[in-house]
Amino acid sequence: METVEDLKKSIADAEMVLVGIGEEFETDWEKMKGIQPYAEWLAEIAQKEDAKWLIPYIRAHYLEQMDDERLREAYSSLNRLLEKKNYFLVSLCTDGRMEKLKWKEDRLVFPCGGYTKLQCENCKAELTDAGQTVDAVIQKCQQQVGSLERIERPVCRHCGAKLEFNNIYFAEEYDETGYLPAWDIYMKWLQGTINRKLCVIELGVGLKFPSVIRWPFEKAAFFNQKASFFRVHSRLYQMSEELADRGVSIAQNPIDFLRN
Repeated sequence: METVEDLKKSIADAEMVLVGIGEEFETDWEKMKGIQPYAEWLAEIAQKEDAKWLIPYIRAHYLEQMDDERLREAYSSLNRLLEKKNYFLVSLCTDGRMEKLKWKEDRLVFPCGGYTKLQCENCKAELTDAGQTVDAVIQKCQQQVGSLERIERPVCRHCGAKLEFNNIYFAEEYDETGYLPAWDIYMKWLQGTINRKLCVIELGVGLKFPSVIRWPFEKAAFFNQKASFFRVHSRLYQMSEELADRGVSIAQNPIDFLRN
């Protein structure tokens, strides 16, 4: 395919490569409804409002237990493409699948959080690892099928308030301190792209959080006349007029694009 070769050539020629990973790479949570015991738990939770806080704990366990071959192959392909380049990756995904591969140190940022850290809804004392807490909650789910609403919600050891996942979708007031150090590194890296041959790649980035990837990436490419721009999306692949002469639109599922 000509577009594939164009992308490979642009990456090879670039001094720096900026990659955005969007919503089309997020784990398909609907698949859980076809796998036990997740299907049984989710069916019960759907009927019990007081048990809905369990959903991110169940997702965290699912991510640890279940592989996603398509995502693994796509990320592995991207990893090989970038292996010898000076790159940075910004991902809107919360599932942590990308982190299972070996990337260059300090070259990834996840502004939407994930399922590995917990925050307190009240005191914001610190972010804590979710692992042991998730295991304890899941053990109770296994023991109390049919009465999940009776499971006590984990609380902060400092103030006793409820714990939430450090995840933009599940925290009432998302604590951004978890990703800001990596974001600061990204901002400094981005400043270094000025007047450098830059290859900008958007993979599956929609309009859910356009101020994080879509608009800043367009801006970076627009002001850098040495930049090339590739946008891969199953639906929102259109290129802005300002970048039409340096941009390539690819109407394809980005996971399949990388796998193939």
